[in-house]
Amino acid sequence: MWEQDLIRKLVVSAPHDLLEAIYTRGLRREGPSWAEILQEAQALGIFTAEEAAACLQLTNREGAVNNSRSPDVVREEYPEEGPMQLLEQGMSSMTELIDRYSREIHTISEEVLVRGHEASVEDFRGRVAEVQDRIHREACEVYDRLVAESREIERELLAKLAHMREAMERAALLKEVISSAVKPGGGQ
Repeated sequence: MWEQDLIRKLVVSAPHDLLEAIYTRGLRREGPSWAEILQEAQALGIFTAEEAAACLQLTNREGAVNNSRSPDVVREEYPEEGPMQLLEQGMSSMTELIDRYSREIHTISEEVLVRGHEASVEDFRGRVAEVQDRIHREACEVYDRLVAESREIERELLAKLAHMREAMERAALLKEVISSAVKPGGGQ
């Protein structure tokens, strides 16, 4: 039996409570599992054991509703921080570097005021140059990490967007199947 025929048979023959469970599982990922729904369909005589097993395989296949790529599992990639927070952390690291540079130059300036006559100008210039070089290197490293992270996040978000579009297309198809099955005078 074709995949569409299995789904149509389930939707057309399901009583209201089972249809509600299918909707809840398919769109909200709540309620009884697909295995429980198909077990109920088999108990009601809608499916044979083979048809129920085939339909269960459909729900477990990659790209199917509630599979390993579903939105609730995708969120696990950023368990505590979303992608934008990671980018914000990178930006705040850059700001912290500016603040640290300012503090270190301020400290050197205070030393010039206190010990100005004891140290040479070249010594202070060398210390300022060392601070500038170090902060510059760190800023480049932070920036490179930020760019790499943002590219990776962009790729992941584009993949998720494509997956969402695909899911919406499947939902529209299922809506049409359901509409044609339950519409008064619709083909049964």
